[in-house]
Amino acid sequence: MIVQSGNEHVISLEPEFITPQDGHEKQDCEIQAGKRWVEKHGDFYAKRGVTMLGDDLYSRQPFCQALKDKKLHFILVRTYAKLED
Repeated sequence: MIVQSGNEHVISLEPEFITPQDGHEKQDCEIQAGKRWVEKHGDFYAKRGVTMLGDDLYSRQPFCQALKDKKLHFILVRTYAKLED
């Protein structure tokens, strides 16, 4: 979605579905679908200065690199579980 501080309206973006991909042995996943979305739409949103937000699922190097390659701004939150002593 596209959101703006102080604006009650949001715009839903075109989804990229998790589906088996031809020629791939491994099952598709959210990260791969996210990378496909960035590949398809990243240039458009980068030109508009959009900042991508994501949870810790996306805060790994390969996805961050895909965002950097498209020159997108991003904030990805990585959470850590407290280890018991």
